Amino acid sequence: MKSWKAAGTTERLFIALYLAGAAGLFANLLTSKAAGSDSGEGGSSTMFVVTWLVMYVIALPLATFRFKRNVYARELIALCFCLLVLAGYFWSAMPGQTIRVGLSLTMNILFAWYCSRRLSVLEFCSVLMWTLNGMVVIGTLLGLAGLPTAIYIDPLARANLLGTPLIQGLFSHKIYAGYYATIALVLNVTLLRGWRRYALSGLMLIGVALSGSSVGLAAAFIGLTAIFVIPRLRDPKSRVLGVSVGVFAVAGVTVFFQILSEGVITALGRDATLTGRTDIWNYAIQFWSEKPLLGWAYGGIFGDSPSAPGQIVRPNAWYVAPHFHDVYLQVAAELGTIGLLAYLYFVLTALLRTLGNAWATGRRADLASGAILVTNYAVGIVMNIGLRYNELSTLLLFFFFFAAPLARRSEVQSGRTRMHAAAPQTTVPT
Repeated sequence: MKSWKAAGTTERLFIALYLAGAAGLFANLLTSKAAGSDSGEGGSSTMFVVTWLVMYVIALPLATFRFKRNVYARELIALCFCLLVLAGYFWSAMPGQTIRVGLSLTMNILFAWYCSRRLSVLEFCSVLMWTLNGMVVIGTLLGLAGLPTAIYIDPLARANLLGTPLIQGLFSHKIYAGYYATIALVLNVTLLRGWRRYALSGLMLIGVALSGSSVGLAAAFIGLTAIFVIPRLRDPKSRVLGVSVGVFAVAGVTVFFQILSEGVITALGRDATLTGRTDIWNYAIQFWSEKPLLGWAYGGIFGDSPSAPGQIVRPNAWYVAPHFHDVYLQVAAELGTIGLLAYLYFVLTALLRTLGNAWATGRRADLASGAILVTNYAVGIVMNIGLRYNELSTLLLFFFFFAAPLARRSEVQSGRTRMHAAAPQTTVPT
């Protein structure tokens, strides 16, 4: 699905701005919600809304124009999923909110599709890399300078590893600051070479540490591990061995964590409920069990209204959860089993095709994409990312879903040729 005309500079700048907004730039700069109070989880303002509307107005004709070209089966499935999201208006407890956020999600999916038609995976990853690098570096400098919007005020008074105030920079929350610094780290390590690779990767690690996010630290470990492991699973026999070792490793880590859970949790600044997450997950299962087929509708559980069904989700006396802190449970509760199966189809298709291309061709962009998706899916267990409207991880999932058809035979052969040329010579030429 190669673009028929390369995207120009202006178009790439618009894409970069859209990605930055989805990463939290607009929420950080244009909402009045105080740092530390889950900014970006629900804060808004007139300028924030107007800015996103302008982005949609620009993006919509760019995306719909592409319908003049071939439309593939997986794209039709994604469009049907959008219709399912919008149809939730008819059974939602908050129909106005459902149609509003459902339209935003639909626009984000259309934008991801538009990007897949205009940029190759390598081009998209390059735009994303420089966008996130710029946000992390500038945001870190603003945070160290003491700019209030760049500082995260933690109600639990937790500190970061470097002893400074928690820095969210240009992102909407410290967790997003740590997580997207990790995505930039993965891209820098895989796509860059020479001094830029080491300098920018080091800065991203500092950004993760300054955020004070344990999710960011875990994501950095997962992302770097994925970069190391994925190329070593190119051979099918290695994959079988890798899966077997992985199962035992997960089991071992689980047992180790259970034995030393109190010390580990204390070191991470958490309690036995992972700051209330386990209690919130129980609520999610309860909501899912009440409407198992179609769910409560997208955006139909949590909201500012006193009558919002999610008002009962209180892990303690002073905190009302903004979501279930797990994307899979969030999708199950909001979109039911049908929506969850569709979401898992997007997740698995994007990952398997991306990894298949990475193993078949050895392309760096496919390796970066695979590592990003692995990190995204793992973090989604403890964080509601991957199907949130106006949120970068959603764009990444659907971009890789749209842009990663299986590699053509010529690409596979080219990849094998490169790998053969790079292999050490074992015979003496005569």
